[in-house]
Amino acid sequence: MGKRKEKLSFANVMSVTAVFIALGGTAVAVGGLGKNSVGAKQIKSGAVRSGEVKDLSLKPDDFAKGALPAGPQGEKGESGAQGQPGTPGIPATKIYAFVRTGACCGAGLPPLNPPKLSNAHGITAAAVAGSGQYEVTIDLGQIPSGKLSDCVPMASNASADAAHPLAGQIGVGRPSGIPSNKLLVTFRNSAGNLADLSSGGGAHGFSIALFC
Repeated sequence: MGKRKEKLSFANVMSVTAVFIALGGTAVAVGGLGKNSVGAKQIKSGAVRSGEVKDLSLKPDDFAKGALPAGPQGEKGESGAQGQPGTPGIPATKIYAFVRTGACCGAGLPPLNPPKLSNAHGITAAAVAGSGQYEVTIDLGQIPSGKLSDCVPMASNASADAAHPLAGQIGVGRPSGIPSNKLLVTFRNSAGNLADLSSGGGAHGFSIALFC
């Protein structure tokens, strides 16, 4: 039987070449990847997880801004920097005066008409309105709202040099017919009758203040 001789065709050559290429590719896969042969394009999205990352190997710069939670606030130091001095406050009571209605410390002395103001702020005048009655004029510009009705008035028949408190009643208000910038202060004796002020051994007069 004679030997068969076949000529190589293009198809035979290509088949053998494909086999070598396939074997070569397999050899690369089995043998491992070359150094620096894997980049971002070769990594599948989501393939790298916590288990593939070495503990404590990442740095803050490796994370997006705002991705890391803020740490707890540190403790305040024992001594902080001294702050700037604040603006001085405005006194709550800006309207006050002692209204002297008579001379000091003597019996039978005539009353002062008009009364004399002492240590006054926001009170501009006082006048006798009758026995035991006095009109006090208020500077409405000292009141934030400009209205006496927004203030609480208080009066006392005592002075810095009064010997003792006096018996009787004190009234302060703005009855009908009194101008909007005036208050009427009245004094009654222990019987309830309007009466001129006695000093109790000190200066004749009364103190008045408005809280606005």
